[in-house]
Amino acid sequence: MEMQKPLHKNPGFHMETIDGEALLYSQSETKVVSLNITAHLIWEMCNGQNTPDAIIKLLCETYPGAAGDIPSDVRQILGQLLKHKALMQL
Repeated sequence: MEMQKPLHKNPGFHMETIDGEALLYSQSETKVVSLNITAHLIWEMCNGQNTPDAIIKLLCETYPGAAGDIPSDVRQILGQLLKHKALMQL
């Protein structure tokens, strides 16, 4: 993953919230990806304009008490979403 390239959602995935749980569905991949609250927030920030670095910076500014954990957490979540092909890098 390149930290300076924007991420965008794969249009083949759509998100639904069921009983408070965010789920990504892909018909072509025949898979479901469950998102926790943090992963859901990061997913929403992947709008084709935000880079991984920008997402980390914004979350560190918003949650300064967790700034030490945010970079590795974001990289891990983005890595998983890329692995599942739910995100694509421009």
